[in-house]
Amino acid sequence: FALMFAAWGNAQTPGVTNIYEQIQNSKDIEAVRMVVLREIEGFFKGDPEQVFSCYDADNFVGYSLYGNPDPKTWMIGTVGRDDIRKYADQAKTRIETLYPGVNHTAEIQHVQVRGTNGLAVARQHFVIPNKEKGKTTTRDLESVFLLKKNAKGEWKITGWLGRATYKIEVTEQ
Repeated sequence: FALMFAAWGNAQTPGVTNIYEQIQNSKDIEAVRMVVLREIEGFFKGDPEQVFSCYDADNFVGYSLYGNPDPKTWMIGTVGRDDIRKYADQAKTRIETLYPGVNHTAEIQHVQVRGTNGLAVARQHFVIPNKEKGKTTTRDLESVFLLKKNAKGEWKITGWLGRATYKIEVTEQ
C-alpha cells in the first residue's frame, strides 16, 4: 500500500521522479521558507547580522517595483555586498521605533524549488496607528524572493522583486 501511495504522490508532483527526490524537495521548500522568514524576523528583532546572513550578498540583484505592473517603471534598487550591508543595517532602527504600536504579520504564500534554485512569495501586512493625527495606515505588500542553494547546501537570497504588489490605505481612528 505504501508503495502505491508513493507512486500516486509522484504522479501528482510534476518533475519529481521518485520518493527520495520528493522528500528532498519538501526539505528544500521548508528551508527556502525559513530563510525568507528569518530575513523578515531580523528586521523586527533589530538584528542586521541576522538579516545579512540570509543573503548571497556578492551575487545579489534586487528590483524595486512598488506595485507597478509596468516593467518599464521597475528599477534596479540593490546590487551586491555594499548595498545589502546598507539594507541589513537599516534593521538597527527597529520598525517599532519608527512606527510605535505597529502590528505586523508575514506569511510565505508560495514556494517553488527546482534543483538549486528557489522562489518564494512573501506577503506582509502592517497596521500603523498614528494617535497624534487620529489616523491608521494599513500597508499590504507582496515581494518575490529568488534563492540559490550554495555548495554548502545553504539556501541564500540572491534577488528580489520588491513590492510586486503594494497597497496603502489611511483611515480615521
